[in-house]
Amino acid sequence: MEFRTSTYSLLLGGAILSGALVLTGCSSGSTSGSGVSASASALAAAQNACGQRPSTSGDIYVRTIAPGVLPQAQELASKWGWDSTTSKCLTSVQYVIANAPQTSGACTQVAYVADNPGYHMHAASAPKLKHVIAETGPAC
Repeated sequence: MEFRTSTYSLLLGGAILSGALVLTGCSSGSTSGSGVSASASALAAAQNACGQRPSTSGDIYVRTIAPGVLPQAQELASKWGWDSTTSKCLTSVQYVIANAPQTSGACTQVAYVADNPGYHMHAASAPKLKHVIAETGPAC
């Protein structure tokens, strides 16, 4: 089996992995100083509540297209994730779209697993998704 990597695929993989870690409830961060302000406490409470929400409407496939790299796909669980950029709780679909690369030639597509029976995400070149529910990027 041959694996080909590029700077883009490594960056994309890192971005998606970061999103997956947030969606599974992992986070990192620290506080400094001896006290925590009321707003920081409220933000922490909101972030914690986000992770406790029940699953959303179903697991998703994320298909990514980048120049010079074969299309790739992965499956993500139906979870809520905290977007620290906007301080909002997002569904897995919203989170993937919000954090997708916007570089020239990039396209990120999302579809529900249930709407794509028999999808072969481990193919060398990930096939097109049926019933795409969200997409973003200049190449879409």
